[in-house]
Amino acid sequence: MVRCCAAALLICALLVCLQEGVHGGQYTNPVVNEQCPDPGAILVGEDGVYYVATTSQGNSDAFPIRASKDLVNWSIVSYVFPDAHKPKWAATDFWAPEIHRVKDHYVVYFAARDTTGMLCVGVGVSSKVTGPFEDPLGHPLVRNSTVGNIDPTLYIDSASNT
Repeated sequence: MVRCCAAALLICALLVCLQEGVHGGQYTNPVVNEQCPDPGAILVGEDGVYYVATTSQGNSDAFPIRASKDLVNWSIVSYVFPDAHKPKWAATDFWAPEIHRVKDHYVVYFAARDTTGMLCVGVGVSSKVTGPFEDPLGHPLVRNSTVGNIDPTLYIDSASNT
């Protein structure tokens, strides 16, 4: 038992050393040197790449999608909603996107102001994690006329699998 634990610790130490050798063992925060609030990250297993979508800061293209294999070096690979693909109901303030894999496609949940100024929860779907995502509803997923809705996330009820 002691030999097994010692061997496991040695293997872990070697893997850490190899990882540090590959990446130099050094990084500086922030790893992305620009505004990237409200990140929602997903690891895509088939390609071993992490993807993160972030709040847009008023850009014409909504929600930049960045990719990284090591969680240190990131590059923008696309946008959830390029300007021409934004949901028609969503006017401004695209916030807090989260991309999730649901069965054979990707779903993004996000907050945005509708044309009346109310913060709503929207949804987009795509066959690829890099989009572009399309609005399948043509209206917000959740809209409350009294208070705004922000920071959505996916919840799957394990008892009913919904």
